[in-house]
Amino acid sequence: MNVWLPRIRELAEEAMARKSFDPGKYGAVSVSSGTGSEALFDGCRPMSATDQSIGHWVSGRESVQEVKFAFADKRSVVSVGVYWYIDGGEVDIPREWRMSVKVEGAWQPFERYITDFYGTDLDRYVVVHPAAPLVCEALALEIVPQAGKRVGLLDVDLNVS
Repeated sequence: MNVWLPRIRELAEEAMARKSFDPGKYGAVSVSSGTGSEALFDGCRPMSATDQSIGHWVSGRESVQEVKFAFADKRSVVSVGVYWYIDGGEVDIPREWRMSVKVEGAWQPFERYITDFYGTDLDRYVVVHPAAPLVCEALALEIVPQAGKRVGLLDVDLNVS
């Protein structure tokens, strides 16, 4: 296998611009609170957890935050990646998070692949995969902020078909 590692920023950006992005795969996106939810499905890739050059979603201060993706048609989920946003102040990584899926009209926990975990690593996508083939009507991130903090996301990468 050959891997191309760009050395010239302009060429890398040009190649990424040609990559097609389909915001329609996210369905109807809703958040329990906060601003900037359109950043979750705008196709912009962050450079770091503190990236101010692109949009980001920041929650309110309620206890559990929800980010939901309701699909018009059932979708097969391959993976879900989240990229956390922090600002060095009131927006920090969550205390914990988990996912649930809506299957046949009922919400149930997202069963992760055995080696996956709900991480809070910075400066990279934290990716989880379903433990078995999964077709669902909706997907929800349930995020618990640290005490006195807000949570933020720069991007959610849904790999669905």
